[in-house]
Amino acid sequence: MKRFLPLLFVLVFLPFLILPAQVTKRRERTADILHYRIELSFREEEGRVMGKTTVVFRPLRPDLSTLELDAAEMTIHGVASAAGKPLRYTYDSARLSIMLDRPLGYGEQAAVAIRYECVPKRGMYFIRPNETRPKDPRQIWTQGQRENNRYWFPCYDFPNDKATSEIIATVRGEYETVSNGILRSRRRNRDGTVTWQWMQEKPHSAYLIVFVAGEYRVTRRIWNGIPLLSYSYPTDDTADARRAYEATPRMMAFFSDYFGIPYPWPKYAQVPVAHFFFGGMENTSATVLSDARAVPDARRAKDDTPEALIAHELAHQWWGDLLTCIDWGEGWLNEGFATYFQQCWTQHAHGEDEFTYQRWNGIDRYLQWADVRGSVPLVEKQWGDRANIYSKGAAVLHMLRRILGEELFRRVLREYGSRFAFGCVETHDLMRTIEDVTGMDLRWFFAQWVFRGGYPAIDAEWFWNAGEGTASVRFSQLQEADSLKGYFRVPLDILFHTAKGDTLVRAMLDGPETTVHVHLEEKPRFVSVDHGSHICGRITLRQSIEECLAHLAENTDVVKRIEAGKFLVAHADAKDVRNALFEAARRDRFWGVRFHIAEQLSRLDPDSLAWAVELRTLWLDLVDDPHPRIRSTALAGLNHFHDRALLPVFERMLNDSSLYVEAEAIIGVCSLDTAKGRRAVLARLDEKRGSDVVITSVCLEWVSRLHIVEAADILLELASPGPSIDVRNGAARTLASLGTKRDELRRLLVRQLDEPDEDCRIQAAILLLDIFPQEGREAVRSRIARETDLDVREAMQRILVQMGRNGRP
Repeated sequence: MKRFLPLLFVLVFLPFLILPAQVTKRRERTADILHYRIELSFREEEGRVMGKTTVVFRPLRPDLSTLELDAAEMTIHGVASAAGKPLRYTYDSARLSIMLDRPLGYGEQAAVAIRYECVPKRGMYFIRPNETRPKDPRQIWTQGQRENNRYWFPCYDFPNDKATSEIIATVRGEYETVSNGILRSRRRNRDGTVTWQWMQEKPHSAYLIVFVAGEYRVTRRIWNGIPLLSYSYPTDDTADARRAYEATPRMMAFFSDYFGIPYPWPKYAQVPVAHFFFGGMENTSATVLSDARAVPDARRAKDDTPEALIAHELAHQWWGDLLTCIDWGEGWLNEGFATYFQQCWTQHAHGEDEFTYQRWNGIDRYLQWADVRGSVPLVEKQWGDRANIYSKGAAVLHMLRRILGEELFRRVLREYGSRFAFGCVETHDLMRTIEDVTGMDLRWFFAQWVFRGGYPAIDAEWFWNAGEGTASVRFSQLQEADSLKGYFRVPLDILFHTAKGDTLVRAMLDGPETTVHVHLEEKPRFVSVDHGSHICGRITLRQSIEECLAHLAENTDVVKRIEAGKFLVAHADAKDVRNALFEAARRDRFWGVRFHIAEQLSRLDPDSLAWAVELRTLWLDLVDDPHPRIRSTALAGLNHFHDRALLPVFERMLNDSSLYVEAEAIIGVCSLDTAKGRRAVLARLDEKRGSDVVITSVCLEWVSRLHIVEAADILLELASPGPSIDVRNGAARTLASLGTKRDELRRLLVRQLDEPDEDCRIQAAILLLDIFPQEGREAVRSRIARETDLDVREAMQRILVQMGRNGRP
């Protein structure tokens, strides 16, 4: 049974901490933008936009005579008032200053219309087949975050202003389009083009305005009266697209219920685009997804599904879109919230173990980042690092949920979301909402976790006093204090596990040393500190092998079982430890525990083990584990044996449903049988033709190792335009290692210097200087002389200098 007991140790709390001052780069407004009407047409081959943007606004200052808008690298053809009267303006390729025809009073509504054209370098992207990517689809898509929408329409491009918007865009007749809000009209023109009008009638920040056009298949559903639009490519299998998006309605129901706020927008669309920079972007009512992740085929979905990505971007429709960080330094209010509630979806859909495991992985990413970057506050002067505002931000919300309790946490969310709906927020708004709803003063919590940096590093040890029947746990905070980090105040759950049941207490750690005493009927089999793995910090408990064995077999916290398993691997020479590890690797109910134990064991060299035969038996069992990461790890473990008798196992696993398992099987076959390995590699290179990076990368490595000259023609094809730049680079280097077709490769790389893709040109310079130092230097210098892209030119110049420093001629 589980019960809470009062602590015998009385804790004395420090006075509430004073929040340190934070300087964030917040932008002042002189006007409140009310509406953007954006009219667009395109010359796609040029990547050119012809536009007219009408901006409706009202002054926030008396006697406003000038309206300033962000407009990057545009040609301005004219500015007029709502009545059509031309207005004077100045423009410096970054800021458009419009002189109004008369000074406006405070709150007086007015409008200006700007006619312009541009070839956006950022913000809007034209995807079409070219010499680098001949199989690309035709698409137009935008990405505004953080301040890139200014490159395709004039706007106030900062998050602390919200306006309604509409986009009226004329595109090719075969295109589907998607934008914010609802589709008001679609008109076919005499020239075969179609004009689409999308209207977003609820205010949102300018960076969330989006437009996408391309050839898509659209699946339409209704959830609770809300249209759901799921876009996929015409070449995608309909079953794959259905599987990718199928959980969206359940996610919408879960979030609406959990937040206590109905989905706030008139529709929800999800659309994949080519060459997207991120996994996804939460534009208001219209999420853009990377096509590399959105609709995986049935086999790739065995290893990776877009479910977490889709949940994250959907959570943003509340946290990020309905409520938006007032400046980029408050970005955790967008990203930390979306990350945490994606984890809460996992808890709802897949259970507590998956939820704990995801949180633990996120905390671990943050800790590793913080060990390098140091004490960086969650609220910074600018947009923070992903590990900080995403992973730590999510961890902070989880700790807050534990302090408040489930009911109050949800009440706070409901009030916070409702109070600031369609507005902009900062951390102090959340703090004040908590105080108003709960009466609790949590300034100490936000001071240490949000406005200051670092994390608690806690050393713990426990003792049993048999005479008094008392278990004592002593905690020491070891982190070095500085101006951004001191001693943390940490509410910590401690579970004492005995044969008669569990006793769970909550202690408040405060200051450098804290000791907790608890009366128990018998000595615990183990003590689980931070039970549930809630705290964003490093907590090390000194414990024996026997205690770790008990953790591994009996602890309900998956993280504690993982940590116990990692500790025990170093003691696996002992028979009882080894048996416990093998049992957990085979049968633990959570795949993450089985995986981490297997992963630790796979690092061992069987030649140094007296129990190598037992380990081999374990791997042979685990190659049939239900989870692909464990099957892959088992094959990696078997690879260390270098035993030809294992060849049939690797050959069987060449047909596994997981790409990563197949990749490990290829390594095994190549290592054990050169002839069969050569055939397997050649067959896959011929079949895949670079379409799968996982398999292709492994095959390229073994072409080089086995010196498979027969692959030269395929390698030359893979190094040519079409495959991804990573595959092309790998194929070029592999072909160079074979020492054949060098003239063809050199000519190919020289031609690559003139390809349209900027990254491709830079990579060609690197490869030429590395593989063909003499000829490459001359070719790269020639390219620099005619390179028109300043960024590419500077990159090539730096590469030349660096190669010279590394001893290249």
